[in-house]
Amino acid sequence: MKKILLFLVAFTSFTAATAQNFTADGINYTITSATQPLTVAVANNSAFTGVLVIPETVTNANITYSVTSINDNAFYNCSGLTSVTIGNSVLTIGSAAFFQSIALTSVTIGNSVTSVGGYAFYDCSAITSLTIGNSVTFIGDSAFYNCSDLLSVTIPNSVTFIDGSAFAICSALTSVTISDSVTSIGYYTFAYCTALTSVTIPNSVLSIGDDAFYGCAALTSVTIPDSVTSIGYYAFAYCTALTSLTIGNSVTSIEDEAFYGCNALTSVTCMVPTPLIINSSVFGGGYQANCDLYVLPSSQADYSNALVWEDFRSVLLGTSGFVKANFLIYPNPVSSVLTIELQNNLELQNVNFYNTLGQLVKTSKTRTTNVSKLTKGNYFVEVITNQGKATKTIVIE
Repeated sequence: MKKILLFLVAFTSFTAATAQNFTADGINYTITSATQPLTVAVANNSAFTGVLVIPETVTNANITYSVTSINDNAFYNCSGLTSVTIGNSVLTIGSAAFFQSIALTSVTIGNSVTSVGGYAFYDCSAITSLTIGNSVTFIGDSAFYNCSDLLSVTIPNSVTFIDGSAFAICSALTSVTISDSVTSIGYYTFAYCTALTSVTIPNSVLSIGDDAFYGCAALTSVTIPDSVTSIGYYAFAYCTALTSLTIGNSVTSIEDEAFYGCNALTSVTCMVPTPLIINSSVFGGGYQANCDLYVLPSSQADYSNALVWEDFRSVLLGTSGFVKANFLIYPNPVSSVLTIELQNNLELQNVNFYNTLGQLVKTSKTRTTNVSKLTKGNYFVEVITNQGKATKTIVIE
């Protein structure tokens, strides 16, 4: 009798366990909730081949479940998977879910997904097309590491944090659009994206992590917005094509080797009013002697006498770029009314006039300013907009 009872217990346990798993339309699932709301997760499918469409609901034994997650390692090393579309009921993509699915070329992440787990698409080297749904708030560590055929990526407005190495070694990546909801770019995030020629860092970003853009050898211009307070170790090191750099006015720390080996730099604009105390390795590599530093007119004397900053070829008034390409000042020379014409939806906030000694002599908040009462000579006009600031030289005659 005892043996029969033990057998019944074992059989019951076995059937209960197997009842938690089923297959529908070639996809394996595991039940995650057998009570309302009824839910399942996509289980192990490492032998799957072809095009994968993960539905919003699935039915088994006349019971309909919502598909709300993809388990860790679900398609780990799934060499036959070529395309995946994730339905709008899925909330999470587990760690290493599609790890080394080397034939995967297209990924569409549904609009209900809130997080992409660490290593989720690690080493999926054939991916060329990636769509990230507009509910994702978190992209995990190494999520798209070494997706070496990926050409472009748009980070949606929902994402607040991109974890370390998320897009590292995406060597074909030429374009990155980072939404203005992202507050932090983690360590090594875009390291060795060697085809990346430009990146726009939005005004929401507060910190740029260690090695974030390390070795982005095709990157030619970088503007660090006024929102950023810290730039990590080696953040832009060995960006060997970088010629122009702008540092926003809120940066309080630049760690060692942040711009080490950026030997093509010819222009650095620093909007920080007071020179930061930095290590000589920040701009290490011997290129400072061939690079000009542009600072605010009121800061020229301080930068000219500050350690490391004084090693630039020259410390000049004004800025080298910023929004300069997006506005016009005319006529120049001017005798009476100076006009500022803004482009690309820039909004004027303030106009400051400095003499050649760096002294503020006039301010205005309008696009036209009468300068006839100023003494004839050269002046620096600082134009402040909702997207940044820049300075141009004018002559009053």
